[in-house]
Amino acid sequence: MTHEEARAFLIEHQPLPSTRTISDELIAEFEQISKHLAAHPDSSLLPLLLGALGEGSGHGAYQRIDDTLRAHPIDDVLQAIQQGLHSECKYTVEWCAEFAMDFFDERLLDALFSVAQTGSTDAQMYACYAICLSDSDKGISMLKKLHRMSGLDADVANEIAVKLQERAR
Repeated sequence: MTHEEARAFLIEHQPLPSTRTISDELIAEFEQISKHLAAHPDSSLLPLLLGALGEGSGHGAYQRIDDTLRAHPIDDVLQAIQQGLHSECKYTVEWCAEFAMDFFDERLLDALFSVAQTGSTDAQMYACYAICLSDSDKGISMLKKLHRMSGLDADVANEIAVKLQERAR
């Protein structure tokens, strides 16, 4: 596996097919690329890697790219997550919102707030949970606005309420 082969595969699969229809061969190749990038980091491929994440779990392969992301400089990971949060592909947005919980940084707040307001239900949930990791005034202000938002998932609204109560103490 080379970086050029990884790049070509990832460009061709933006995103990969749904977990319901993806072939074992495609998943195996994706996992091989993920392992290659963990062993031989190339931050220029991170946006393509995140953009390849399709509907579903990729039979567990998508969760495992956490190790690949950890092999890269945090600033590059945050930049790729930020870019993914603005993607037109709802699955990329959902996955990036979920990864934002593992790689939370205040620099992601604006993008997460946007996703929390307009994303799919799953993306909104992950974005809200990620924002709950913030202790900054900006993060708390965002949580207050989200808490007043109608249609928020009950569990997410409860998590936000708990965070706001903790902050008030």
